[in-house]
Amino acid sequence: MRVAVVGAGIMGASAALALADRGHQVTIYDRHPPGHDRGSSHGRSRIVRAAYPDPFFTEIMVEGHPMWRDLQDRIGHQIEGGLLHEVGLILFGRPDSAMVADTIRSLRDLDVPHEVVPGDRARDQWGLEIRSEEVAVLTPEAGWVHAANAVAGTIDLAMQQGAIFIQEAADPRALIGQFDRVVACVGAWAREMFGVDATVTCQTVAYVDLGRSWRGPVYIEDSPDFVYGFPGERGSTTVKVGVHTPGLLIDPHKETRPQNDAMIERILQFARERFGVENPEIDEVVTCLYTNTADEDFRWGEDDGVIWASPCSGHGFKFGPWIGARLADFAEGKRSPADWPRFNRR
Repeated sequence: MRVAVVGAGIMGASAALALADRGHQVTIYDRHPPGHDRGSSHGRSRIVRAAYPDPFFTEIMVEGHPMWRDLQDRIGHQIEGGLLHEVGLILFGRPDSAMVADTIRSLRDLDVPHEVVPGDRARDQWGLEIRSEEVAVLTPEAGWVHAANAVAGTIDLAMQQGAIFIQEAADPRALIGQFDRVVACVGAWAREMFGVDATVTCQTVAYVDLGRSWRGPVYIEDSPDFVYGFPGERGSTTVKVGVHTPGLLIDPHKETRPQNDAMIERILQFARERFGVENPEIDEVVTCLYTNTADEDFRWGEDDGVIWASPCSGHGFKFGPWIGARLADFAEGKRSPADWPRFNRR
């Protein structure tokens, strides 16, 4: 079967690899070269976790996390910076909050390995200012993926299996008739192309210089902003910190990606309060796009013969290999987008 995949972020790359692995002739289209920074899949790190308050997503990642390990086995040892780094993840906050309590329940009900660590012990163990009245929910089978390596490595694997990459803009509907199936993973452009009810925002993350190395787990703070972050890279005194709440609305066609000063100030506040750094300094600022649905669910469907997907709302990257496998199923007719009704709507 000849299949076109439009969009070469982590979703399109994963769909292309899944299809190529199954023996199909795959052509990948993207207006930018692999690893570009105009969308949502670039940079050095993305969280991979199964710790969700909604068991629906936890159950998906019970299946999806081993796919990252498979990808690690195929390419991770060949790339500088590696691929999957299972350093664990902690979600910390008050145990009676809905976020923490529901996450613990979800992990327990699905038998996901985890530990609830009291705040005092968590503070001593990881060097974060986790308060006595808080707990840290540790999931050891979690961590981060090197985002740029994941995208480039996945596309490279697909090309080793015979896929072709064409750097040009492509209208998915215009490809119908040239290919047996067309799959579109167009990220922030899904709103205009497929009518997805979503907003596109520009998110700001920063690398903060702590003045010391910090090699703890990936973390998420249960707070209104859902601040999250990563351990420092080996030999570095900087750590990446981000804010999950939506940033500035943006037209994805615009070349500029403005940084959000309010987000930077929140990141600095976190460094002062949680890392105990009196005068933290920003070493680097990075922006990317979020495509946000109101309920933070993903969207996918089939329109006019085009299978499309928008796994979005700031937490889609970790589902990349799983989404890619599902899109390959749809292209082959083994499954339908309607099999997941939560996603199969605008």
